[in-house]
Amino acid sequence: MILFIKPISLDDIKSLEDVYKEVFSGFPWYEDFACKKCKSLYTNKTIQEESKERVFKLGNLENCLKCNFPLELVSYYPEIIDQRKLIREACIMQGFVGYLALRENRAMGFSWGFSVPSTRTESVNFPEVIPKLTSLKIMPCQAFYGAETGIIEADQGKGLGKLLVSQRTLKAFQMGYRTFVNRTINPRMRKILGDLFSRKEPRLLFKDPETGSQWFSWDFQDFNLELAEQINRGVKERGFFTSLK
Repeated sequence: MILFIKPISLDDIKSLEDVYKEVFSGFPWYEDFACKKCKSLYTNKTIQEESKERVFKLGNLENCLKCNFPLELVSYYPEIIDQRKLIREACIMQGFVGYLALRENRAMGFSWGFSVPSTRTESVNFPEVIPKLTSLKIMPCQAFYGAETGIIEADQGKGLGKLLVSQRTLKAFQMGYRTFVNRTINPRMRKILGDLFSRKEPRLLFKDPETGSQWFSWDFQDFNLELAEQINRGVKERGFFTSLK
């Protein structure tokens, strides 16, 4: 099985739009359907234990289990968040770094980030986040935001996320950033990043003012260049042959 990792370009946007929705409708996010009124999450998929507080199982429901209003469901993407706008916006952000995983021309996963911007994006209210960063002595102009990483559920647990994240973070390191910042609910992502930053624990920053997700940071002075280069040279990982394109 040949897996190609390639830098994301504007030509990849359609592939990204489709795989983005597939990724985040699955574990651990389950951003599949939502109550139109309160945006509570619902799914028909089997919910793994660690996500059961995040999402409701769809059934024969008349009212929303959270707001108790008559349940009217909408697709989370693009009705709640328009992933098409989010992706197109990201690709033209200053300092954009992104990689796409392909198998037989089908997108399987992605990872991207960019310089911390001063303006609001589709998913982050940076005008509210930036004062919180600066109060913690993190200079936004010297910080790389690890925006998005996702692997389709069927291909999780095979080392693909680690490969994509290490390639993206290596590139950010080479660009001279001082700090890596991100927000995530995924403990697996924190583990991958922690390994890349010499197994240092992340600095816990603050809860996102809109989503409540935890923000983290690492110093690039702790970045393990040797490990990242080893991962990115192209190795067999659980049945995958990886080749950087």
